Amino acid sequence: MPTASSPGAPTPDATPPGSRRLGTRTEIFAWCMYDWAISAYSTLSITMLMIYITTAIAPGEAGNLIWAYGISGTMLIAAVASPVLGAVADAHASKRFWLALMTLLGVGGALGMAAVS
Repeated sequence: MPTASSPGAPTPDATPPGSRRLGTRTEIFAWCMYDWAISAYSTLSITMLMIYITTAIAPGEAGNLIWAYGISGTMLIAAVASPVLGAVADAHASKRFWLALMTLLGVGGALGMAAVS
């Protein structure tokens, strides 16, 4: 049995075999800021997009139906794609790549909404 003075003794801060590192404080802070920003952005975008669709594009029941189908479709895509993309991102440990890719997709979506007249 190893003792505290022997080289094979586990230390209190040692990472157990098979466990994963959670990330540095900077990485965790970056993900928190990204999540905070994207939550506010998506809330405002969805609110403004709904008003635009239900008043300017298709007023009345048609606009509500378009909105319901659109939200249902995007939620279905998110429900299917999120676990797959999450597993791929976790397996490759490329957090910066995924953060940059999702940021670029978000920017592209925002520019696309601005281009619609």
